[in-house]
Amino acid sequence: FDEEQDLPIYLFIDASQSMAEAEKFDQARRIAAALCYIGLAHLDRVTILPFDETMREERAAGQGKGRIFRVFEMLEQMETGGRTNLADAFKLFAARGRRPGLSVVISDFLDPHGYESALKVLQARGHDVYAVQMASEVDRDPGALGDVKFVDTETGEVRDVEVTPALAAAYGKAWQAHTDALQQFCGRYNIGYIRADVERPVEEIILHTFRLGRFVA
Repeated sequence: FDEEQDLPIYLFIDASQSMAEAEKFDQARRIAAALCYIGLAHLDRVTILPFDETMREERAAGQGKGRIFRVFEMLEQMETGGRTNLADAFKLFAARGRRPGLSVVISDFLDPHGYESALKVLQARGHDVYAVQMASEVDRDPGALGDVKFVDTETGEVRDVEVTPALAAAYGKAWQAHTDALQQFCGRYNIGYIRADVERPVEEIILHTFRLGRFVA
């Protein structure tokens, strides 16, 4: 992380229902644990903030590597639920008046309300922002053809859809367009960005990709 000690590190972890897929949420927590360890080792003050449509209770990890076991326990107890609304959740965080620092947002960014204003809220408060986009094979390709019953994980809405090859291809293009738009937005506003597929080893994400951004191990 930054060479300056005692830098506030805020780890925002999307715990909404859209992150309920076990592999995706487990990967998000593994990444959070790795980042916590790096921050604690550099004597930075690390705070874990799970969110959905609101900001849940924040959890201070403290300082020093010895605190990492407390972090493991906090992450293990974290559960998914609720709808996604980054803008509302981050406005609540901004109202708390926390000292600016490095804010890492770990999320799939599948928010029907959009993610742009939420990330801008953090920047407007003086935070250095880094977006970690979680993605799974199920996100990229539903892997189903024919008559399929789709259930919105957050609202419970059910739709019967005939998935043709053309529709499946269109879905894939739409998901890629979402990812491209997020990456372009981050580049335009000087927000760090990394896509963290669940199939990738955490070590690869942390040791290789993160060093290209705002992180220095």
